[in-house]
Amino acid sequence: MRVARLYGTGDIRVGDEPEPARTAPVRPHEDDEALVRVTAVGICGSDLHWWTEGAIGDAKLTRPLVLGHEGAGVIAAGPRRGERVAIDPAIPCEACRACHDGYRNLCYNVRFAGHGETDGMLREQLRWPARLLHPLPDQVSDDAGALLEPLGVALHAMDLGHVPFGGRVTVVGCGPIGLLLLQVLRVA
Repeated sequence: MRVARLYGTGDIRVGDEPEPARTAPVRPHEDDEALVRVTAVGICGSDLHWWTEGAIGDAKLTRPLVLGHEGAGVIAAGPRRGERVAIDPAIPCEACRACHDGYRNLCYNVRFAGHGETDGMLREQLRWPARLLHPLPDQVSDDAGALLEPLGVALHAMDLGHVPFGGRVTVVGCGPIGLLLLQVLRVA
């Protein structure tokens, strides 16, 4: 399968690699992986930081890394074979205080696609926890499915802003998140 790996600043190489092997579960809840044929991947600002700087904050490129955390695909094997899905890029540990309190999005030990030691989605196939593969309705395209992760960021930003009904806001920056935030605010 074809894979795009970042080897260093400005050095992405596309090559052939074996199909991803099933991994041994680290924890009992991780034993349900699915093989996904990736059909759409967004390029995030964080991917651009990896590309231009080889780092994001204190996270530095330590090995060739597959970027991409905004994705959609089709489950390629198993009981859900053929199902179109949006891929949640964050794998919570399920063991920390935040996870136990129901705040998996704030997991202290999260593994995130395309960051650190966790390869991302710029490849033809990946294995991912089945519980993090969310069905896409027929009326949602794969490209739109890949936008669900940045849409979640926009929704979170609106929530953090405590925007009152009919309130006025300013959105500074009109990248993908800013544009999605504008649409969410218009609907709200």
